[in-house]
Amino acid sequence: MAMGGIGGTAASTSSVPGVAVVEPPPFWSTPTPYLFIGFGVVMALIAVALAVLLCTRRKDGGRGVGGVPLAPAAAKVVAPPPPCSGSPAPACVDVSS
Repeated sequence: MAMGGIGGTAASTSSVPGVAVVEPPPFWSTPTPYLFIGFGVVMALIAVALAVLLCTRRKDGGRGVGGVPLAPAAAKVVAPPPPCSGSPAPACVDVSS
């Protein structure tokens, strides 16, 4: 018989006349391993860059220049102008006329 044992491969000659056995190309002659290796290299480069950014992040602990604590940022509240109520005031502008 031209077949191998259990789990074996077929022999180079086929038992059916006129049918050739087609073997897959060698592993490194296809673009697939190169694509996966390239993708892995790019992912590793991104991981290294993120690790460098994370490890070199400045940890000043809320201190400013010379060790002086930074003042908290003041919240700026924008309020509408007061309504005009009969008496003219410098900050009151009547927009109804």
